[in-house]
Amino acid sequence: HWFPIQVVCEKCGKIATTRVTRFFDDHYTYACDLDVGYSKGCGHVGEGKLSDHLFKLVRRLHWPAWLKVFGTTVEGAGADHHAKGGSWDTTRAIFRELFHEREPLSFKFGLILFNGKKYSNSKGVGMSAYELLNLLPPQVIAFTLLVPDVQENKDIPLNKHGLLKMVERYERASTLSSSHSLTRAEEKMLLAYRLSGERFWQPSFREIITYYSIYRNWQVVEQLLGAGVRAVEHYVEQWFKQGFV
Repeated sequence: HWFPIQVVCEKCGKIATTRVTRFFDDHYTYACDLDVGYSKGCGHVGEGKLSDHLFKLVRRLHWPAWLKVFGTTVEGAGADHHAKGGSWDTTRAIFRELFHEREPLSFKFGLILFNGKKYSNSKGVGMSAYELLNLLPPQVIAFTLLVPDVQENKDIPLNKHGLLKMVERYERASTLSSSHSLTRAEEKMLLAYRLSGERFWQPSFREIITYYSIYRNWQVVEQLLGAGVRAVEHYVEQWFKQGFV
């Protein structure tokens, strides 16, 4: 039942559960009756016109079409898309055999992992950016994504020790200076730190959490450690609220 477009069901609004059953001139008929695991069709049978644009190209055609329309010259994608027989192989074939031109230059980048597993909307693996930003300053998240080489996977571990390691690596980078002799790893850390943004709290995140866990009073913690501790007050309280401490 393969067809190059996925139609939006006029009754339930779903697109993954529909299939085109007939095509003639500008018109098509469809049925919303597929079971794709994470969603089931509503059973509606309908029709539409290509000129109404209530559809999208299937994934392997959509990507090269966008590259062509926008005149893209360089395109990055995850290592999984570059696997043999993957989406990039399809893109290359379409450019060369249908568009009769060279495909854009490509490069691989690693996956963002969540506790060691690939982020997946359909499988419910991962965490929204909003949820993550409640736990960590945006500078720490950006730094974590920028430090590894482009093709490396980036793992965001949702546990106390993993999150603390992320923060402490960022804090370590904030102490580096280009005026000193640095290793290649330290140079990468310093560059990532400068790109992600300056640290805005003092002392260390671990020390602030430790003192707050003892006194549970921000005024006391501030008196003992200094005014810089209140800058991460929200994140520390979220750690306690979500059971990371």
